[in-house]
Amino acid sequence: MLDLTLLRILKHKDNYDRIVPNLPTGALDPKTTVLLSDFGSFLKKTGHPVIKMGPFKTYFFNFLHRGLSEDQKDFYSKLIDQCEKNVDADTTRLMANQLVELSFATDVANDAQNYNRGDDIDIIHTIGLKHETARANIMTGDVASLYVSADIEDMLKEDENLEGLRFSLECLRTGLRPLRSGDFVLICSRPDTGKTTFIASELVGMSASLEDGEYVTWFNNEGEGNRIVKRLYQAFLGCTTEELIEKRKAGTLSDEIAATNFSKIRVIDCHDWDTLMVEQVIAEVNTKLVVFDMIDNIEFKGSMRAGHDSRTDQILEAQYQWARKLGVKYKHAVLATSQISAEVEQQAETQCWPPMHALKDSKTGKQGAADLMIMIGRSADPLCAKDRYISTPKNKLSSGGNSYIRQTVGIDTERAKYTNPL
Repeated sequence: MLDLTLLRILKHKDNYDRIVPNLPTGALDPKTTVLLSDFGSFLKKTGHPVIKMGPFKTYFFNFLHRGLSEDQKDFYSKLIDQCEKNVDADTTRLMANQLVELSFATDVANDAQNYNRGDDIDIIHTIGLKHETARANIMTGDVASLYVSADIEDMLKEDENLEGLRFSLECLRTGLRPLRSGDFVLICSRPDTGKTTFIASELVGMSASLEDGEYVTWFNNEGEGNRIVKRLYQAFLGCTTEELIEKRKAGTLSDEIAATNFSKIRVIDCHDWDTLMVEQVIAEVNTKLVVFDMIDNIEFKGSMRAGHDSRTDQILEAQYQWARKLGVKYKHAVLATSQISAEVEQQAETQCWPPMHALKDSKTGKQGAADLMIMIGRSADPLCAKDRYISTPKNKLSSGGNSYIRQTVGIDTERAKYTNPL
């Protein structure tokens, strides 16, 4: 995915000339390296500002690589076709600048190694020149395009018409405004309390607000994705597993699913993924809501990583800020699940109504990234097994009145549904 995005960026001559001479190709797939070399040859021969993949494919197969096997031809043909798609300006700038930084860091490390080995090198002057070159190659974009332009009429219409993704539970629907791009919401509970069921239940209503071609993207790295898909089937049809089986036997299941908005939910298993891989997917999909379940398990590729003398809570704070920024950059809302620490189970009050500071592996970092925190508590009393306790200890999305929502609701685990109190 990253190599493909890179090829889409480097088909432009300006990007190619600035980035490729210092590109550390050792980290790339060998096939990507082949195409990059051929991109350079084609750009030099044609003088075009951007490569059109049709003519390039002819040049590639008829002049440069006539001895390829059928499998190789098929692979390169598909890869070249995929390069036709353009990359938006923000992603181009992000990746181009990261590559410039990587090249600079690699060069400086090599110079430092040579200096420490005793080579005759003016280390300060050499690194200074490379620093200036790197700064000159950093893409800043059109400054004028960075100015915030907002129409107060449009913003007020959003509020007046309750535009956005609306919650289904009555206490949340009436106490919160709908979710809009850039909103970052944490869904927090102890394990096996019902976070996944809560999200599946709420997506039934939220998906009704999506336009054609708009989707919810659910990144899952907790268990098997097919279990989440099953929960979604149950939520959208309001059925138990046994009832779904009966509908399948009766031949009505497919038609009933097609009559819902189930197809607007895209579940992606992202076990062992890092933040760069996640962002590449988001950049490709017209998503209006991203679900991270669980965000803590995504490998963070920011400037603060494990193994660099950073505390876990500091790394997670940076990771949650990354997820929040994605929502702003790609114009979607975010629902992220987070665990509550075991300390809340020591008292009945905190079991049901966990405080804001009770998040696992966090002092204030996770909480600081959130616009809204929805706590889901449960009681140890067996008579209250079907009750859940919804509270919002942090709430910047209040629709007026008291921002601290506190409501007992029901949970129907067999139908993946949260229910309003009778």
